[in-house]
Amino acid sequence: MNLERNSKRTAEISKLLFDTYQNGIQIKGDSVRLSFAKNHNLSIDAIKDPKNFKLPFTMVYELDLSLASAGQKEITLSAVNDVRSKFLQFFTAAGNEKKYPNILFDYQQKLSSLDFLEPYNYWILMKGDEIAFSKWKLANSASWNNFLKWFSGNALLIDDGHKFYRLQYQ
Repeated sequence: MNLERNSKRTAEISKLLFDTYQNGIQIKGDSVRLSFAKNHNLSIDAIKDPKNFKLPFTMVYELDLSLASAGQKEITLSAVNDVRSKFLQFFTAAGNEKKYPNILFDYQQKLSSLDFLEPYNYWILMKGDEIAFSKWKLANSASWNNFLKWFSGNALLIDDGHKFYRLQYQ
């Protein structure tokens, strides 16, 4: 969605992303269960050098996402915005942006520093609940319009020096 905006495929991905959060975060009473990563593999070799030990990214991601999901009662558009915002706070507070560099999280941190993370989250997830998005947009029109002005000239830059891919987290 960050690379291809306002296409049919963008709308499909928006819905898919929202559905992924709804299916990946299960809330039962006061407990939250996540199922985003299929495997959490930890190599025996990885623990031989305690000074350079690093947990697999999937473990760190799900831990921070679990903390961010605490207190949610249901997975709505508003709740997913809250979870994504809190996740970014937990991830950076733990210094994980240095251990697990990710240009997308860097971009989201920039959005957060400009107070655009909420409109960005609503934009990226809007097709998951179009009614909730429309209500949010109506109630937050100034924030939405300011975000759109900024966003149109500040795309996520991915090149040889700024990229992320699955293998860098293994």
